[in-house]
Amino acid sequence: MAVYQVFGDKGGLVREMFLAGFERLATAFAAVPHTSDPIADLLVLGHAYRANALANPHLYELMFGRPFPEFQPDAEAAAQIQPTFDMLIAAVARCVREEAFALAEPADLAVGINALAHGLCSLDLRGALGDATEARACRGDLSRAPRRGDRRTDRRAGSRVPGRARRGVTGRP
Repeated sequence: MAVYQVFGDKGGLVREMFLAGFERLATAFAAVPHTSDPIADLLVLGHAYRANALANPHLYELMFGRPFPEFQPDAEAAAQIQPTFDMLIAAVARCVREEAFALAEPADLAVGINALAHGLCSLDLRGALGDATEARACRGDLSRAPRRGDRRTDRRAGSRVPGRARRGVTGRP
């Protein structure tokens, strides 16, 4: 078969589809404009994530659902997809740096935000959030969550954090 001549075997085909899904996600993220509002930009990044999932549900399932249990991305594939998560870390780091979020490790916050976005997308794709109006209401409620509370309090230390002390916060070394 021609497919196997190009990709070698089923694993090679699945790997290329996996990478194609992340290429589409990277393209969607790259199209997100940067404004003066870091939280608004982070939310738009989340909307791009959802739009990509809805436009490519089979690739989304391959990227995050592992429908082929025998497929595990190799180190090279993992390195190729890392920039999509790095874009999220950078957006979160900006929120921390500009005091929209409490002082915390951006990569750690990004994991939680990614889990929230992934969970919502997975539920949305399966129709578990209700109709379009109900799903939109659910996403709207959750998108306002980061704006709640005292954004300048470092919850780990329980103290106020001077605004300028956060300059230069980036992802993990």
